[in-house]
Amino acid sequence: MELSGQTLLPGTPEQAWALLHDPERLRAALPGCETLQADEPPGHYRAELLLSVGPLKARFQTRLELYDLQPPQRYRLRAQAQGGAAGHGKGEAEVELRPEADQGTRLQYRAQVQVGGRLAQLGARLIEPAARQLSQAFFEALASELAAAAATAPSAPPPAPPAVRPWWRRCWDWLCGRRS
Repeated sequence: MELSGQTLLPGTPEQAWALLHDPERLRAALPGCETLQADEPPGHYRAELLLSVGPLKARFQTRLELYDLQPPQRYRLRAQAQGGAAGHGKGEAEVELRPEADQGTRLQYRAQVQVGGRLAQLGARLIEPAARQLSQAFFEALASELAAAAATAPSAPPPAPPAVRPWWRRCWDWLCGRRS
């Protein structure tokens, strides 16, 4: 099954990249994610997700690998999930971040997913809508997280007042005929 989509996130590509590579914040954004931990070597993660697809509800032990990293523009990931009697899945995805003029960051993704076991028996007519719903919930949570981070970020200090020349320098310039 092939999935693709895009969304507009608030903030810069650098901020979106940081969020997408922060296990704790990412765990909070992933629907059904109970744990997400960095693993060895760097760029590898382990996750436990509790997901429902149609009438099937299962806990999936998942391994993720991030590779081909080009910060803050794109990366690829591989995932393998085992859900016991419910089935299993594996997939690869490519994620791209592009700045949008004064609007934020455009996130685009393309994924190839394969499922097996009872999960595959449900068929694409149930799996694809569930995957799209999970993706939408994930991107909404990402946008909320980025908006919240922007709201709590310390604002830039006010600009410094223009430098004022000392009074004697202004008088000297006036006497010398330099007006500015």
